[in-house]
Amino acid sequence: MRLEERINQVSSFSNIEYVLLEYIISAKSKVIHMQAAELAQDTYTSPASVTRLSQKLGFSGFNEFKFFLKQEVNERKTNHNHPSKGWFALGL
Repeated sequence: MRLEERINQVSSFSNIEYVLLEYIISAKSKVIHMQAAELAQDTYTSPASVTRLSQKLGFSGFNEFKFFLKQEVNERKTNHNHPSKGWFALGL
C-alpha cells in the first residue's frame, strides 16, 4: 500500500497534519533521513505532532513510518530504472 492510499483511508486530518503531509509528500527522499524533531522544525510543528500523524496513518511511530517511506522511495527508483516493470510495462 502506498502513502497516498493510507492517507485516503483516514477520514480527517487537522491543519497541522495537512502541513506535515504536504511536506512529506513533496520531500519523501529528504524525510527518510530526518528525525521527528527535524521534520517538526522544518514544518513549524512539534515532534509529538509528527508521531501522532505517523500513528494515525497506522504506524507504531515515526521510525516505522520512515521505514515505509524508504521502501516506497526505493521501489520508485527501481521502477524508474527498469522501464519493463510497473506501469511503464502497460504503455501508460
